[in-house]
Amino acid sequence: MNKLGVPCGTETSAERMHDHRRKVDSMANLTHLPMPLQESYDWQYEGACRGTDSAQFFSPDAERGSRRRSREDQAKLVCATCPVLDRCRDHALSAREPYGVWGGMTEQERAVVLSRPTLAG
Repeated sequence: MNKLGVPCGTETSAERMHDHRRKVDSMANLTHLPMPLQESYDWQYEGACRGTDSAQFFSPDAERGSRRRSREDQAKLVCATCPVLDRCRDHALSAREPYGVWGGMTEQERAVVLSRPTLAG
């Protein structure tokens, strides 16, 4: 038992809340998505990636270094031929997609773009 009377090895509600907040912070920001109308996402049917293995666009947990860069480069080659590349990129940036290659950009590249100050005008 700890000082609070909680058995050792048992998460406290504060620890569970912290873990929940960490998970929520890493999720896509859904407030920027269009209304859930089929027409809002029809562009995805035209994507060059449609029908390909999604593993080409999303990193396994332990993937690092040259293996990751190689996979991302291969995904970007598919994106380079895509007729809806701009819509895909716009979606990924506005939804703040946290994972994968979208619109020819990795999550790190999108993070750089999103961290830049916007021009107010």
